[in-house]
Amino acid sequence: MPARRWVAVTATADFPVALAPVKEALAGVAPVRTVPLPFRPLGRAEEATFAKKLQGAEGILLRPGYVTPSLLDQLPALKAVAVHGAGVDQVDVTIFQRSENAMREAIKKVPDGEYRFQVSTDGYDEPLVIRVEVRVRGSSILVDYTGSSPQVDRGLNATLNYVYAYSAYSLKCLFCPAVPNNEGNYRPVTVSAPEGSILNPRYPAPVNGRSMVGHFIPSAIFGALCKAVPELVQAASGSPTWAINAAGIAKDNRRFAGNFFLNGGQGASNEHDGRACLCFPSNTSATPIEVLEHMVPLLVERKAVIRDSGGAGEFCGGDGQQVIVKSLSDSPILLTFLSERTRHPAYGLFGGRNGRVGKVTLNGRPINPKRQWVMHPGDRLVLEVPSGGGYGDPKKRRRDLIERDLREGLLSLQKARTEYNYDGDFSVSSL
Repeated sequence: MPARRWVAVTATADFPVALAPVKEALAGVAPVRTVPLPFRPLGRAEEATFAKKLQGAEGILLRPGYVTPSLLDQLPALKAVAVHGAGVDQVDVTIFQRSENAMREAIKKVPDGEYRFQVSTDGYDEPLVIRVEVRVRGSSILVDYTGSSPQVDRGLNATLNYVYAYSAYSLKCLFCPAVPNNEGNYRPVTVSAPEGSILNPRYPAPVNGRSMVGHFIPSAIFGALCKAVPELVQAASGSPTWAINAAGIAKDNRRFAGNFFLNGGQGASNEHDGRACLCFPSNTSATPIEVLEHMVPLLVERKAVIRDSGGAGEFCGGDGQQVIVKSLSDSPILLTFLSERTRHPAYGLFGGRNGRVGKVTLNGRPINPKRQWVMHPGDRLVLEVPSGGGYGDPKKRRRDLIERDLREGLLSLQKARTEYNYDGDFSVSSL
């Protein structure tokens, strides 16, 4: 006589199962039994014992994580497996699909075509070029970096997965900014770069400073798409984030090494000024002065927004910042920099002016921050971080915004008159 069909429901103390709904769903189909399960993953011996208890079961409702091929191989009568919490999995699938649909609907609004642009970075000895073609076809986008500079022997190369992340994120910010990040947003996006290029280097290429190239990707993509979706893009930012490493020996013979970060200005967009000292796409926060001075024997004498540095425009680029530090050490301090845009400014869009380039001086003398330098006792280092580009014709900037910037000290009267045609009689008391 053939064995009667039945369905097993596994349960643990931390994951109890309400049997009533299961029994109701299977009424007249098969009986339901509960099989106790340990509150931990199963070892091989326990798995075999557990499989014996499940012999003859045609269906199992299992706890998540306990479905293994070796277990299922021991259950020849089994026809169906469900997992506790499968409804959560279905929610995930629904979220992914709806997010993908939203992204694809936004992409469909962009005319099919090939949109090209290129940006230059300072590089190390020579500038590097990021050349991009954004190919739109229906609801999908291919981002192709053919023509970009070959890989270099310095740590400025960016791996392809890193390049994909910044490319897909840039497009997500353009087309679907309000939808929370998840896999579905990125399904319509494909990225390619020639093997052996700075955006897809061959192993074992150095990549530690990859942000010095990778953070240019958003401005390359925005530049390519600016004519297709002018209302969505922003001008280039004073990116990448600068980083300075200071190392040496303190007065108590303790070795020290500390990193600190400095942000440039954000690029302006169709309806907004760029933020000062908040560059895009980095999420690196500035290092507090108190933390820096505690870590290394440096005194921060000045940290301030650089007035007039943001690119002029109907919406102006975010200002950069100036930081002046003095060595308090009795011995030399070795300085290493991650810096960019000391030769190539952040571009403006649609009549907006370029941002201001960055600059580094040591005791009043300009230095190349791509190389290591030594601060001696009492030396002063001045860091001027680049600003963002402007958006739109400066002559169209609203008068109240001009006067606000004058009042807050972010704009000089001279620039207000020359760039914005401001003709008011400015004084703080009058505003």
